[in-house]
Amino acid sequence: MITSIFNKTRPINYIILFTLLLIFFILYQNVSFITEIGVIGWIVKIGSFLLLTASLFLMHFIYNRNNLVKDNMYGALFSTLFCVLFPQILDSPKIISSLFFLVLAFRRLISLRSKLGVKQKIFDSCIFILLATLFYPLAFLFFGVVFYVIIFQTSFDFRNWLIPFIAFFIIGVIVVLVEMITNSGFVFTTIDSLSFQFNFELLKENKLQFLILIFYFSLLLLFLFSSFITFGSRSVNQHSVYNILYLILILSIVIFAFEPVPNYALISYSFFPVVILGSNMIESIEKLWIKETFLIIITLLIFILFGFQL
Repeated sequence: MITSIFNKTRPINYIILFTLLLIFFILYQNVSFITEIGVIGWIVKIGSFLLLTASLFLMHFIYNRNNLVKDNMYGALFSTLFCVLFPQILDSPKIISSLFFLVLAFRRLISLRSKLGVKQKIFDSCIFILLATLFYPLAFLFFGVVFYVIIFQTSFDFRNWLIPFIAFFIIGVIVVLVEMITNSGFVFTTIDSLSFQFNFELLKENKLQFLILIFYFSLLLLFLFSSFITFGSRSVNQHSVYNILYLILILSIVIFAFEPVPNYALISYSFFPVVILGSNMIESIEKLWIKETFLIIITLLIFILFGFQL
């Protein structure tokens, strides 16, 4: 049944996924907390929810537009289910805002394979990553993807190397001017918040969250294994895109792993590459009953794990 619903991109599928996400968003809200946050708090929550939904649907648009998946919505289904698996994302408006700008940046970087408007796309991606960094400082690590693209896809033009620094200068000047006008201390607070510390003991402290993390990374390894098997059959043009996806995935894991206090909302940074890999794995399964059984089991397990978090 799940396969028949999401094997094509249909308007009703967007409604189904939005409704599903909305139901779990409502269920996750603590009753006592609802009465305490006030009107402003609810505006922020609802705005964050809508921005997260927009990010998920934007991901789906990027997959289809760049032919990274076939005409289906398995990727959109996976990204929605992963939000259910990690509902902490719904309580993290800054990370949701950061994710939105990162998705926009990834879109521009992936579209560079067309070799059209190279400088504009590099500049746009740098601006989007810098905007994401304003909401979550460690997002600046995704500049590694920009420099990877410059080295391996556009290094023939030395002027491309100047673009990230121009973007940094522009955003830097704007931020400093705003800081001088408002005197908010935002810059110093952001700099002070930067820290790296891998603490495995803290990760294991919450046994339920640790179990959920193992479940997610087990799926990720399964998707990666399937991707590596089919990698050789893809075109050279697609190889460059998948290398970008692998790098995004690595940087996402690094950001999550080296956060001094585990923040499971940061897992959302990895959704962009993971759901593409997952969608491709589902597409590669020829027998319908295996595909259907796999999706049903994954969906039920995620719903159960969500229930334990309420």
